[in-house]
Parts: sequence; structure tokens; C-alpha cells
Amino acid sequence: MEVRSLWLSTDFIVFMAKTRLQKEEIIQSLKSRLEGATSVIVAHYSAMTVSQSQELRRLLETEQAELMAIKKTLLGVTLKEKSEWGVDSRALDGSIALVIGHGDEVAPAKILATFRKKNPVIEAIGGVFQQQWISKEQVQVLSTLPTKQQLRGQLVGVLNAPVSGLVGAINGVLRKLVGTIDAIGKAKS
Repeated sequence: MEVRSLWLSTDFIVFMAKTRLQKEEIIQSLKSRLEGATSVIVAHYSAMTVSQSQELRRLLETEQAELMAIKKTLLGVTLKEKSEWGVDSRALDGSIALVIGHGDEVAPAKILATFRKKNPVIEAIGGVFQQQWISKEQVQVLSTLPTKQQLRGQLVGVLNAPVSGLVGAINGVLRKLVGTIDAIGKAKS
């Protein structure tokens, strides 16, 4: 008898043959996860060990994202309601995993790209960003973008630069004024 598996959240659940009720629960779980998702990366994985899976999950959890491996048929049933995404699960090859982000939109793509450098067992094949399907190449571009936190830091730096320049200019003028007054005082003594 074939053993089938499904990863949900941080648990690894092993099923023998899935009952209709179990399949419906999986579909409902996936639908609820996709509802609140900011981005979804569809990935092909092969021969991923439990330790690799746990490492990837830990990395994803730090950025409010999760990994979910799912059968293409169950994914297809779920995606029928997401027709605006334009995803055909039958066109996807191999074992499929979803990286579902609930926080920063680019974080799942960045984490997956970083993880793949060390563990080439998983590869992005596309994704959903701003409710539209994006290609593998677009996911790679997404992984190179700065995160929201990095963008906020850059914005603060840009906003702070003119103020810092003004303060520096005023201090320079005051320093020259004090130097001039000091020179005049020394010249009169």
C-alpha cells in the first residue's frame, strides 16, 4: 500500500489512503490559508529530507510564512475558485509545495532563494503576487527586491539626509563664528 503525505503548518501528517472527508478538510485548510496570503510561491520539490523541511519551515516562520506540500488534484480543486490567478494545476510537474506568505510580500521568495543556494531540493516554478500569476523568472526577480523593513530603513535614511545636512551646515557656521570670535579675542589680548 502506498503511503501518502501532507505537510500542514509545522506538523508532518502521514495518511494511508485519504478519505473524502480528509480531502475536504485539506481543501478548506488551504482555502483559508490562501485567503489571508500576501504572496504564494509554487515550488517543485524532490527528495527533501525531514531536517531540510524543518529548516525551511523555521526560516519561513520568522517571516510569517509557511510551507505546505499538497497533491496537484487537491490544489486544482482549490484553485477553481481562484480563476483570476490563471493557474492550471494539471500543467505543474512533479511534487508541489506552496510557500504561503502572510507578512512581507517578498519574504517567501527571498527565503526560498536563499534556502535553495544551500539545498537545491526545492525550486520555485511560479507564484501569485498581488492576485496575479507570476512566472519563475518573476519570482526570481521578486527574491532580489528589498523587504519592507529594508525599504522603510532606506526611506528613513532619505528623509533624514536633508535634516542631517542642515544640522551640519548650521554647526559649520557656528563653528566658524566661534573660531572667528576666539581669533578676535586673542588678537585684542
